[in-house]
Amino acid sequence: MRSPALLGLVLAALASPAAALTFRAVEPFSEKGAFDLVIVPEPWNGGLIIYAHGYTADQRTIVAYPADITPSNIASKLTGGDQVLQVPLNFGYAAATTTYRSVGWALADAVKDIENIRRHFIRRYGKPMHTYIWGHSEGGMVTEAVAELFPHTYDGALPFCAPGAGARRNFDGGFDLRAIYEYVCGGCPTHTFSATSARLARRAASTTWTARPVRPAARPRPHRHPRMGSRVNVPTFCSAARIT
Repeated sequence: MRSPALLGLVLAALASPAAALTFRAVEPFSEKGAFDLVIVPEPWNGGLIIYAHGYTADQRTIVAYPADITPSNIASKLTGGDQVLQVPLNFGYAAATTTYRSVGWALADAVKDIENIRRHFIRRYGKPMHTYIWGHSEGGMVTEAVAELFPHTYDGALPFCAPGAGARRNFDGGFDLRAIYEYVCGGCPTHTFSATSARLARRAASTTWTARPVRPAARPRPHRHPRMGSRVNVPTFCSAARIT
């Protein structure tokens, strides 16, 4: 989800801020329907860290980033998970992120938008000495996918709590918990049902649940990243040739 879940990491970075941090460049732009942001600090250590945000179904998150971001107001100008950009900036790295061009389960679009922002950075600011990507939740899976599709491009990748063991199982588990909650808590005075939730609760109450064997999901193909020296399991939902 897009939330300040990484606030502790931000606070840890801010506890040892870079001396007299300023921004050499703050560049919001748009490409292929996604809104993107690049911030280059001064001094810049030559590295670039790209952040991939987590899952959201809210179309209102696809909006332009503000152009008047400064070191003193960045905490209020950026919202949700985007606030983690303060971490690399505080250590002298350039930081970049994107809204993605779509919401929901947007992995394919997210990979394209991440690659677009990386290429844009090189055109405008030159090739970084080192390039890294990190993300959490859905963004963690985006991070894993980018590491597989562009194995010679990134020097490191850091996926946080990615549903890499299987997104379908992850959503199935969420549905199961929601169905149980609706069935057990439907009569609580403070609980308000939507029409969809009410139908779900009635279906759960009238269903006879029986156990059945579960066919194991196909094991993802292990991939050893040539530059990171680690194995990652990523669904091959698209190929690098289709990234535009």
